[in-house]
Amino acid sequence: MPGTITDSALIPINPGQIRRFYGAVVLLNVLNGILVQGQAETKSVGNLEAVFTKGPKEIYQCFVNKLAQILDIKRGGDNVTAISILHPGCIEYRISSNNRTESSYEEAMAFLKNDILGPLGLAKDSELEDGQKEKEMRSSMLLKILAFTQKRIRTYVRTMIKSLGPCIADCDRENGNEAVKMAAKLREMQPLASTIETVYSNKVVFTQEAHTLLSLIETNWSSSKTFERFLRAKSGPSHASRDQTSPWGDLFHAIGRLHSYTLAVQYFFEARRRWPILFEPSTLEITYVRSARRAPNPLQMKERACTGKDILHRLFVPKEPEVIAAYERLLPQLRNLNFDEKLKEEIKSSDYKTCVHAEIGLADSLYRDYRDPSVESSGVRFFDEAEFGRYIGCSKPTCLLCDIYLEVHTGMKFEWRKGHGNLYHKWRPSDIFNTFATVPSASDVGDATSIMISTTLGTELAETRRKIMEEMIKKVRRIVADTIQQRTGTRSKYDSRHTPSDPLGMGGVLSSRLGMASSTTWGTEYGSMIMAQSASDGNGGAWGRRQQKLEDVGEVTEDVASEEGLSSSSSGADETLTDLMSKLGVDDDHDDDDEGGGVRL
Repeated sequence: MPGTITDSALIPINPGQIRRFYGAVVLLNVLNGILVQGQAETKSVGNLEAVFTKGPKEIYQCFVNKLAQILDIKRGGDNVTAISILHPGCIEYRISSNNRTESSYEEAMAFLKNDILGPLGLAKDSELEDGQKEKEMRSSMLLKILAFTQKRIRTYVRTMIKSLGPCIADCDRENGNEAVKMAAKLREMQPLASTIETVYSNKVVFTQEAHTLLSLIETNWSSSKTFERFLRAKSGPSHASRDQTSPWGDLFHAIGRLHSYTLAVQYFFEARRRWPILFEPSTLEITYVRSARRAPNPLQMKERACTGKDILHRLFVPKEPEVIAAYERLLPQLRNLNFDEKLKEEIKSSDYKTCVHAEIGLADSLYRDYRDPSVESSGVRFFDEAEFGRYIGCSKPTCLLCDIYLEVHTGMKFEWRKGHGNLYHKWRPSDIFNTFATVPSASDVGDATSIMISTTLGTELAETRRKIMEEMIKKVRRIVADTIQQRTGTRSKYDSRHTPSDPLGMGGVLSSRLGMASSTTWGTEYGSMIMAQSASDGNGGAWGRRQQKLEDVGEVTEDVASEEGLSSSSSGADETLTDLMSKLGVDDDHDDDDEGGGVRL
């Protein structure tokens, strides 16, 4: 008798832990929104064009990140994707997205198999050694990627159209030798970008014109360092306001993101040369982790408790009175900025709904299998784990809370695409269920055994989550303390603004305050089991079938929205999220974080 999940099987997070964690998170979010922004620490990156001078581990990580990127097909956060490559005998590509429907997963898996992995697996070594033949294969693959990611490509092209005019005018005013050359290059791009927008409804023509634009960008990017250096210098902080980039910043971001698709194809072909087993059609599986539904506001606080003083006392008294003292000194400035009013508004907001980021959904799926004695072959084995670690690739650099979660994970040590340090307060950990919660017939000993094992596993996973959340509270509390004592916040408009085409994602904003080291499947028994399990865990069931989409929130800020923050849990130990949602009268309408993780002023 197969098990089915029920609301009563949800293992809730302790209400006190919820209040401490989300109190600190919301407090930090509002502080980041109103305080002067401090200088964030950035990591240097290597030459973006020197794709094949990187070591094997870097190339592998870039390959996985790029696979995730081409599945992140539109802005708004829903399709942000994480991928791990497992090797339990076959090669399994396991994917997870923030909020993807089952039909969208099926389309993504078909694209990945039929247009990327499959053709590379069927390609002969002699074809890959033939320069002209490989060039044709790369061009064909890039066209398919541009068609599949048409909506996202259009976003970048629209940003270019909006930014090119002011940037060309700026070059004309400057009138230096480099500025004149740059103006000529930008003018060459201008009609192409306009044509791409005009022919959007014709996918064939759109992809051909977009391919031409990407080829032009590639030529400019690779032929001279002047092109990138000029864009980078012009897009620096001195050209941007507190909350907005300059036209140069927007242009650099858009051109860099478009160029990254050309780089993606380079990495796919290089991975095929180095690790052909990853592309062998006969041993290749693609599975997915069902997306968790968004959950209602986790902070059920009385209005009188929605003040900075109340939250800080809960976090720091009596152990760190110096933080309270620093807050008291900062209080006059905060009062002038209506800090408590903004804090209360954030806590009580009906739009404060939370969900599970792709990286966390994937990590928790992997850890569940790692600890589940019923999983075939004793858990999880990553591809070439000794060389590459337990790597989680992602289409975007990870946010602050994902970074901390993966860093402090007490049950399984992962490696992942390091982040930009932006805080997204609408973040939450995965739900955990005591799975297979149906009551078996008295004679069905097998089902009774399954229930016993699953219940034990659920309890173990919940305890791991509790420990992780406690460590996260310590980290976030430390950042809150430093923010108050230093009187500066940290945020960034674009997740990848500083190195927009960096496939490793190592050039984004990384706050020095972190204190951290940096279903449907293709025909296998194990894939079917993934489907069965995901239907009974926190990433599955009816919740995984949610069709809601985020609204578009502007043409330039898509990367901010795509790293949308997420959070969760019921307000009482005996209440499920579904019960709580019903009591609150909360629906699943869209919600979007402000640019850079701060409260909107």
